[in-house]
Amino acid sequence: MEDVWMILRQVEPDVDDMNCGELIDGRILDSFSVLELIGRLEDYFEIRISPGEVTAANFNSVRSICAMVQRLRQGE
Repeated sequence: MEDVWMILRQVEPDVDDMNCGELIDGRILDSFSVLELIGRLEDYFEIRISPGEVTAANFNSVRSICAMVQRLRQGE
């Protein structure tokens, strides 16, 4: 989870424990931030995030991002 935090803070430095559960709903991440985050996650974890995975549910919280990354890594 720390690795996801590190990457997320590179994309959006203002993210913290108080707003990490509403990244999309709270408009902390916009579409450009999500695209940058996807690229960084793919590079760091050596995964492929398909267009079908790019949903608000998968990117709305740090926990949901971690769950998606873990699921994709296990699918390899």
